[in-house]
Order: sequence, then structure tokens, then C-alpha cells
Amino acid sequence: AISETESMTAPEITSVVRSQNTNTAQIFQYAFGVSYNRLANSGRLASDAKSLTAGIGIQQPDEMAFQRSAKLQKLAKDLEYTFLNGTYQNAANDSTAAKTRGMLELGASGTTVTAGNADITIDMIEELGIKMCEAGAEFSQPVLFCSARVRKQISDLYAKIYGATLPASRTVGGYAIDTIVTTQAQLGIVQDFYMPNDKILIADLAYISPVFMSVPGKGTVFFEELAKTGAATKMMLYATVGLAHGPSFLHGSITGLKTAAEESLEAKVGKAKVGQSKAA
Repeated sequence: AISETESMTAPEITSVVRSQNTNTAQIFQYAFGVSYNRLANSGRLASDAKSLTAGIGIQQPDEMAFQRSAKLQKLAKDLEYTFLNGTYQNAANDSTAAKTRGMLELGASGTTVTAGNADITIDMIEELGIKMCEAGAEFSQPVLFCSARVRKQISDLYAKIYGATLPASRTVGGYAIDTIVTTQAQLGIVQDFYMPNDKILIADLAYISPVFMSVPGKGTVFFEELAKTGAATKMMLYATVGLAHGPSFLHGSITGLKTAAEESLEAKVGKAKVGQSKAA
């Protein structure tokens, strides 16, 4: 409240102080190679005499192209894991690996609801939304990330509320809740293989984007042939990528969910690596 008399004198000058959540990019590097003998056996399952010939069963007409594709898929999976579970580490010198911060670490430093080793409830999701609102979250494009196990629990919770009014798009004999409406926002649900079973993340995708560092003359994500040491073609896939995530108050998380009789994140990642090795 300012009186007319007071308005004749300008108020005391104030300035807005800025702060910044910083992150860093990290190096992703993979090497692979194919022998000349294997290249000569294109169209076969393997390079031995017992392999299937071209035109019968699975075949790779271009072995090097297959290896390049497999490494690009590996990069995509590693980026997905890192953007969720990465732990920030700044490179103080050339011998220190830079590590980009993932969204779960960012969420833990901002708005968090602790479950206390209990199953997920609607009240927890509502409480997180309220806390995020009070912290200044804008809910421009909020998405809830969770594991398959937690996704099932959320679907069960909201199916009981919707009852006979489940969305018409549900499959016959079942349901899959893809969107939930809270008092603060409408949340899309993303089931992610690399989300741990004891956490839920609400991330505002409007403020999240990958950051790629460009190597002069090569680009951001590129293949490069390595020096030959024998009868093989050796290649390298290289990229330096980080995550721009915006201020921590825009996002939130639920931690400490009940995790009894479940598969750990480390075990799931181990299985994924085994699968990638078989594919390669």
C-alpha cells in the first residue's frame, strides 16, 4: 500500500540476484572392429564353415554397418541411463572424468517427498505436486517417470478411482493408465527401463534438452577409423554430451518407495549389457 504522498518519492532501489544450477558434459567413447575375414563373410551368421549361407535365415549383408548401428544403440541406452541416474562430477583436470548430472540427483536436491519404505499412494503424488507448486514449478510439460513395477501400482491406484469410467482406449480385459490428473497438473506417464523401483520422477520436459559439444571438423556424434595393426578395420564412436535441466525447483521426486521382492537397478543394467553383448 503506497499513499499518494509516498508515491512522489521513488522507493529504495532493489536488484534481483541470480543463481545458476550448472551441469557438465561427459565423454562417451566406444571402439569396435571387424576382421577382413569377417567382412568377406557378409551374408553369413558367422565366419566359420558351418554358418548359414546368404539367403537362408538371419543375415548381415554389411557387417561394419551392423556394428556401427549396434554401437549407436549402445550410446542411446547409455545416454538414457545417464540422464536419469547420472551423478554430477566436474572435471578439475584432464585426468578427472566429467560426469553429467541426472534428473534423479537434481530432483533429490530440490522438491522431494519421502515415502518411508511404503507403497506409492495418490496422496504422495498429490503432496509432491503441492510442494512443487509452492517451490515455484510451472508445470509447462510435466511427465512422471517410473519403473514398470511402479507403473503397475499407479495404474491400479487410479483404476480404482476411475472404475467403470476408464478411458475408452484401454485394451479389452485390462487397463494402462497413460495420463493422470492431479490438483496441480495433468501428468503423462513414461515407463522407463532405467528408473529404479524405489523412486518416481516428475520432470518438466519444457526445460530439459541434451547438449552436444562439437569437435571442429568432425561434428557432435561421429565415427572415426582407428590406426590399423593387422587385417581388421577398427573404428571409434565418439560423443561429448551433457544434460541441460533448468532449475531444480521445476522438477520433483518421490524417494524411498517399498522395494521388497524386486529386481535392483544394477541387476537390470547388467541384463541390458549382456543383451547388448549378444547383439554385438
